Amino acid sequence: MSVAAYETLTDLHPRHARELYDGSAIDPTVVERRGYRSVTAAEAQALGFAPSQCRSGLFLPTFTLAGVRVLGMLKPDEPRIDPKADKPLKYEWPAGEPPLVDIHPDALATFKTRGVEKWWTEGHKKADAAWSRGLACANLPGVYMFLHHRKVVADLDELDLAGEVCYVVFDSDVMRKKSVANALLRFCEALRRRGARVMVVYLPEGENGAKVGLDDFFATGGTVEQLRALAVRWDGTGPGIKLRTPSDVDPDEQARTISYLIQAIQHPEYTLADLRLMAATIARAQRKRASGEVTPDGRAILTAAEISDDWRPAPEKGAPKIPTNPNGTKPRMARSTVKSHMERAVKRGLIPAEPIPVRRVHATGSRYPDTDWAITTADSLAAMLAPWATYRVETPKQRKPRTLTPPCKFCGEVHAIERFDYCQGCGALVDNPTIEPITADDTALDNLSQADAAAADSDDASLAGDTEPHPRTPRLRIVAPFAQGTHHNPLDAPGWLLDAPDPPPDDGDRSPPRTLFPLPPTGCRSCGAAIAEGQTHCRACDWSTA
Repeated sequence: MSVAAYETLTDLHPRHARELYDGSAIDPTVVERRGYRSVTAAEAQALGFAPSQCRSGLFLPTFTLAGVRVLGMLKPDEPRIDPKADKPLKYEWPAGEPPLVDIHPDALATFKTRGVEKWWTEGHKKADAAWSRGLACANLPGVYMFLHHRKVVADLDELDLAGEVCYVVFDSDVMRKKSVANALLRFCEALRRRGARVMVVYLPEGENGAKVGLDDFFATGGTVEQLRALAVRWDGTGPGIKLRTPSDVDPDEQARTISYLIQAIQHPEYTLADLRLMAATIARAQRKRASGEVTPDGRAILTAAEISDDWRPAPEKGAPKIPTNPNGTKPRMARSTVKSHMERAVKRGLIPAEPIPVRRVHATGSRYPDTDWAITTADSLAAMLAPWATYRVETPKQRKPRTLTPPCKFCGEVHAIERFDYCQGCGALVDNPTIEPITADDTALDNLSQADAAAADSDDASLAGDTEPHPRTPRLRIVAPFAQGTHHNPLDAPGWLLDAPDPPPDDGDRSPPRTLFPLPPTGCRSCGAAIAEGQTHCRACDWSTA
């Protein structure tokens, strides 16, 4: 089209019109029927985009497989930078909206007809370029947007795909990007499970390895016949990877992974921050390894923001930092603490990583130093968890000697205590337990440290042939207080309780009574021993009855 023809299009900026007609080779009628149009930032916000997404650009309306028009996508003229991937976001999907399958409204009837080839691609423009040549083509807004919360979207179940031939055409970078190849394999498997006969089209790359999409293929003179000639029957594999199935899981490897994970969680040397660091680095590194985002030597580069999941912007001067990320999630740790945690983990040998000093740019344009981490990945999750499970310090942590039973306030020794529990209502003796002392030697055994592990092994060896039952370690019994008003207590308090004098004040030489409940006047208020009439001191504990 000529420049003058572009300028006569009132709903499209000339730049957007050239992009659709010349860059993507879409028929003008197809463009008009879908409703492509140029929008400003204010119009984008009125269409349902979040304030951070609103920019002037090209708006691409979306139609469901039921033919209903819903919110579309926005291609900003000046895209914002994705802080997680550190690259521009070419397209914006309305925040909070679930993914769905899109198709041009004129192609819907043909697409649902039995016996007609069904084409699948990624992106509105690519699908409309195919429909401009008579191919009924549906599209995914993104290569993984046939999944929602790790489940296939319900749109695919609205189609009767049993026995139908489905062609899947992703961009040419599927040959060199594992993340795209993995999405292709998963989508093809979803179609196969619904009975479709899946064919995959691998587009050739452009000059100097440039990425080529379906619309680029047609814009450079490609034909439908040439496209079909590139199709191959899908056999469950892809360019360099194979879809993993449950039968590929090694039970022994799975058992080792679970064992190592439990040992790491229960390790006494690790804090909660250490465990969060373990989970973040292993998950992120293995995910990047699976998607092919590694260096030539097989290492995954993680930023402090990725490890901490802290994407909070720097606060204004004097203002506190907001507690959550812009998307509402809570960071697992502060980004500023990642370096110290990583240095300690690397020093311990828990994470095979190397620091990489970098300089980043604030939103204000100022630069600041930061540290990325090159983590060496492993073939399995168990191999990454093994250092965390088997780590032992050279000098085991020395626990402070402790006594669960406090020393006696009279003699200073730890011995059994006889306790008397009386009903608060009638004064009847409810229980008279003898509490045996429990010391640190009875319960404290750190079987994960090197020093105690050997002792535990020797104890296990000595008990291997011992079949005699062993007494259980006595435990402190928790006795609930007996409050007035229960079925055991009279409705009115007894006279002796009402007339009983208050206990004497503590003069520093006597301890307060050991019992929690009032005692009858015939017994000592300290130990419960019987006191003869006229006796001024308890002979058992020397408590003054005055």
